[in-house]
Amino acid sequence: MMLNEPSLAILIDCWLLPYQSDLASNIINYIDSNPFINTVALASYNCKTEFTRSKTLWYTNYRTMFNADPAPKKIKDLSYAHLMNLVKDNAYAVEQTDPLILTYCNTKKFQIAMHRAWQLEYYFSLNPGIKNVYVFGAAWEICVKIRDLGYVALTEIQGINILTRSNCVETSPSKHPNIDLDTNWINVGKDVYKYIG
Repeated sequence: MMLNEPSLAILIDCWLLPYQSDLASNIINYIDSNPFINTVALASYNCKTEFTRSKTLWYTNYRTMFNADPAPKKIKDLSYAHLMNLVKDNAYAVEQTDPLILTYCNTKKFQIAMHRAWQLEYYFSLNPGIKNVYVFGAAWEICVKIRDLGYVALTEIQGINILTRSNCVETSPSKHPNIDLDTNWINVGKDVYKYIG
């Protein structure tokens, strides 16, 4: 069954928001309860200070994977360019990842920060067994859809199923979308949907 294949979850812009939301706890609960999600990628865009200074597991693993040996020189060069672009592009960005997500730690899952397709593709080259990629976060109709690791961009990667869960994504402000109404998605399990574009 497709949902029982090795999976990766991408958490897109799970920012600390001014209104009360259950998004972060829903995401954590689902990841913790799903034994097939073995990797979780934090894609917190516009969080310059976190990316450059955070000592959380997400960013520590990022630096180890993309900046240290045995990463190829090409990957290290791309990582350096990514950092320079991030600092330049987000000079005034003030967003922060929700603390529930930022401090989340599950020893049964590999957690890493990622922002770009080349990072995900490099990770897949080291872990070719991954078949499913879940996209979670906010806002459903903007960032979860069009970010560099959003579901539209993921269609460029062959051989993966793009999935989501209805209570692990939000529209703005703080509502879960009715994915049943979106003809680009089909229900494949309890509250789990597959992107068919």
